[in-house]
Amino acid sequence: MKYKLLTCLILGICLPGVLCAQEEIVWGSNYGQGNLVPQLAATAGWNGGALVLGLEPSVDILFYKPVVGSTAFIDIGLAPIGHIGLNLGSVAPGLEAGAGVQVAFHAGFRGFDFPGSEYLAQIDFFARAGVGYNLLSPAGAGLVFVASSGANYFLTPDLYVGVGYNQWGSTSGFSLQGGLRLGNPPAAVGSLAGTWAEAREVGVSAAQSAIMASFYAYYFMSFYTGGHFLQANFTPGQGVVWQVTDGDSDRFSIERAFLSQESDGTQWWRLKYFTDDEAITWEFRINREAKVLELWYKIDEGEAVRIVPSGDSYAAYYEGTEITDSLLAQSTRKEQIRVGAGAFNADVVEMSGQDDEGSDYNYRWWLASTVPGGIVRFQARTGDDSFTMELVRVTTNNSAQLRR
Repeated sequence: MKYKLLTCLILGICLPGVLCAQEEIVWGSNYGQGNLVPQLAATAGWNGGALVLGLEPSVDILFYKPVVGSTAFIDIGLAPIGHIGLNLGSVAPGLEAGAGVQVAFHAGFRGFDFPGSEYLAQIDFFARAGVGYNLLSPAGAGLVFVASSGANYFLTPDLYVGVGYNQWGSTSGFSLQGGLRLGNPPAAVGSLAGTWAEAREVGVSAAQSAIMASFYAYYFMSFYTGGHFLQANFTPGQGVVWQVTDGDSDRFSIERAFLSQESDGTQWWRLKYFTDDEAITWEFRINREAKVLELWYKIDEGEAVRIVPSGDSYAAYYEGTEITDSLLAQSTRKEQIRVGAGAFNADVVEMSGQDDEGSDYNYRWWLASTVPGGIVRFQARTGDDSFTMELVRVTTNNSAQLRR
């Protein structure tokens, strides 16, 4: 019967290690499940001002390796330990001897993929804590707390050296140790490169989504001002710059420029948001239905980045558009107005009502057919919110700056 129990114990420790070794993981340790790790540590510590030199032999029995997803970088086990010390103090010099047992934890970093990770993969971080019994001590026999922590470096897949902090009762100090890993090899480790790549892709996707959200906010503001598509009488190279002021007197500028007409009917445009401190520039291609097909963007003086909206990832275009002529037909009067771009005898169009949330709104356009896009001034009030766009200047000779 005792042989069957012993056989079950051996299989219980070693067989899971074999299975773990056959299963590839992306983040692992330097141990296989069921490893035995004999170690010898040379210690130097202090006890009440007295120097204590010692040797501490131990054996880590690593019987548990938690696996979370594709990671298995922690090993847990028990560590029987012995202690032999020489107290060099003048008050109570003498030999020390004891034995104990600790719970041992190890953590490794095999599988990382970045510059220098090949050195990190050889490091084993450990911590052990438990109870010991002093058989021989100047202070007398008795139970003591024992602990150690530190790092080991594997010189080969099985042999390591390390440094640590250790405590045996009231003596604490530092140790130099060496050990040998026995048993099943560590589980095969793939690479976290794919994981890092996925994380980078998620980060890039989130950043690009933020960029696209900003783009569409200013795209609708400048191309669908007040919900009306105003594209009249732009010629390639022409552009306009508006200054936008919101109800809190915050100001920024928006540039809209028609860059080129392509043979397939698509058009390239530039949209730019800028203040005295920051700028975001977009150059994008739209089809005849004003759907955005591709886009380049640059933040301040950074590198230009290309985005191709696909599927339902981003909004495409605003439904139910109206051209300038349709809006001009609703003009109620003429009004002389002066803005940064000059003086204009503008047609005034005004719309009022309630939005879907029951808030009152009032939109007012000042339009001039001599201006690319037609808008000289636009003012919107919805509830307590308001903003104003005014034409600052008309530009010419605009061309692509971001496309490569």
